[in-house]
Amino acid sequence: MEKKSFVLYLDSLDILDDLTGDQTKELLTAIRDYNLGKEVQLSGLMKAVFNPFKNSFDRDLEKYNAKCAKNRESARKRWDKKDANASERIKKDAKHADSDNDSDSDNDNDNVKESEKIILSDSKIETKKDIPEFIQNELKPFFNLKNISSAFQFLNSLNGEYESFKQQFFDYKLFQETSKQYKKSFGSFCNKWNETDFKASLNDLKEIKNDSEKNHFPDIQSQKVKNVNGKTVYRVIPDANGKPIINPNF
Repeated sequence: MEKKSFVLYLDSLDILDDLTGDQTKELLTAIRDYNLGKEVQLSGLMKAVFNPFKNSFDRDLEKYNAKCAKNRESARKRWDKKDANASERIKKDAKHADSDNDSDSDNDNDNVKESEKIILSDSKIETKKDIPEFIQNELKPFFNLKNISSAFQFLNSLNGEYESFKQQFFDYKLFQETSKQYKKSFGSFCNKWNETDFKASLNDLKEIKNDSEKNHFPDIQSQKVKNVNGKTVYRVIPDANGKPIINPNF
């Protein structure tokens, strides 16, 4: 790397006090040319005056080149490490992709290998054999899952809440089949599975049905309200045909 500067030490310039104007000009010109890589030809007194400057420039250049070499080596090691990490991530991603593809192939026959069975942290949960059956017999057909590896990964993240999730799923399934208000989206259900009491919602549906048959829909509508952003939201609202349904924004 070509240097863009050089150092002149103040105490080295004391020699200028002993030089004439022409000699000072000759010395400074030699200093400039030498640091630009040009050949300097001096003799006698001026050569003797210039040599200390030349030796100082040579030492500085040697230190500069050594520092550049060290920086290049450090940069090379960082890039090598970065490339190694990138290669390792690529290998892991490829291995994970292969594993997912294997799972997809196995799912076509509704078979799950022993090594692929999920293991949860709660020892009170049924045997791990029950979990793939729950996935394949319940989750997979209900949500139309094509790749059950996502279900495996999600259930593994529940940290002992598997039973609660399982019961909530059955309540959700019954509520969805009764109300038709929620889409069968596995991702949406997993994101909010513990935020909604579907069992209570199902009971509300039954209550609405019974009371609507008795023509008490206005009473039900007025009894269950809440404030949302300064607006009154009713638990029960009429659909397009005037029949009472649960307000999804409640």
